[in-house]
Amino acid sequence: MADPALLVRPDGTPGGKSFRILPGVRLNINRKSWSITTGGKHGPRRTRSGTGRRTTSMNLPGPFGWRKTRRG
Repeated sequence: MADPALLVRPDGTPGGKSFRILPGVRLNINRKSWSITTGGKHGPRRTRSGTGRRTTSMNLPGPFGWRKTRRG
């Protein structure tokens, strides 16, 4: 896990870090957990977190979006 001091923004508010591992794959780290996200702009995005949560989401045209979350 990353050093918690690195996950604080300069103004003192909590933040996180996001790293691009491969095209279409991101590793997100915050103080309490981590997650890996796969997918892109033009299709479903799948996220798996260190706490076991699995989310599938997709942007739809206009102000619409879709998301389904399952606890592991």
